[in-house]
Amino acid sequence: MPGYSGVNCSLPCPYPSYGVDCQQICNCIQDLCDVSKGCMNSNKGCMPGYSGVNCSLQCPYPSYGVNCQKICNCIQELCDVSTGCQQTTTAHTICISGYFGRYCRARCIYPYYGEECEAQCNCSESMCDVTIGCTAVDEETEIVALVIFGMPRPKSVTVRITM
Repeated sequence: MPGYSGVNCSLPCPYPSYGVDCQQICNCIQDLCDVSKGCMNSNKGCMPGYSGVNCSLQCPYPSYGVNCQKICNCIQELCDVSTGCQQTTTAHTICISGYFGRYCRARCIYPYYGEECEAQCNCSESMCDVTIGCTAVDEETEIVALVIFGMPRPKSVTVRITM
């Protein structure tokens, strides 16, 4: 059944995926993304770089971003309609870990994570981060702790503590 996977098609596609085998990508906000049909008929809520019915119209090159108001200063092949010019190495777009595909909009589907979705989480879906895998929770203070190996130190970190 389009929009679902797993045993007895019981798992809905994770946002922004939709359709048969969750292989298509919604170009709208999560609230307007139907797991079976994609973006609902609305011009509101389109992701940057998209507009029109079902958010199906892309900004024309060299425009990009919200309402196509920004201009790419790179060749068309490197201009992403949502984020602008992309970094490349020998004609390959560099996706962050957990994302893949053209313009890096597709994300790993549980239980897979990491570069090219080659690693598997051995924890629940809610604890599986597409970038780093399983996250650990300290049950006494409910601090979500992410252990990142081999990555540069982030410029900022947000920690939520619930007591």
